[in-house]
Amino acid sequence: MSALFSDVMAHLMVALFATSLIRTLQVLVNSLDLRQVAPATLILGVFLPLATMSQTLTDASAAMSESAYRAAAEARDDEAVDVRRAMQLVMVAASRPACLAFKGFGPLSLRSAGAALKAWYQWVNLLVSISE
Repeated sequence: MSALFSDVMAHLMVALFATSLIRTLQVLVNSLDLRQVAPATLILGVFLPLATMSQTLTDASAAMSESAYRAAAEARDDEAVDVRRAMQLVMVAASRPACLAFKGFGPLSLRSAGAALKAWYQWVNLLVSISE
């Protein structure tokens, strides 16, 4: 599923950050009033929920792998082979944590979202200092 949408999502993220950056800069140099700044808030309404969802997905995948490991260790002798085999399959499937990934950007997490917002803030500061 990630392969199907990673191209589209990468374009969405670039457009989201570019629009927010341009609108914020326009507000800061007073060429735009606050009523027209709504697209600048798209970064908060689209990007941060996606990052939170991806982080939740990663955490749930890690918890599922840990639970499968514990269940395989606590299996009774009469069900040991079947249960342990099933739990090993779950552990293998969950060993690579699930997350949202975008082509060119990599996996999305709260840490990468924080780094992206920091970069966005630095770009705004750079453009404001250049325009003054």
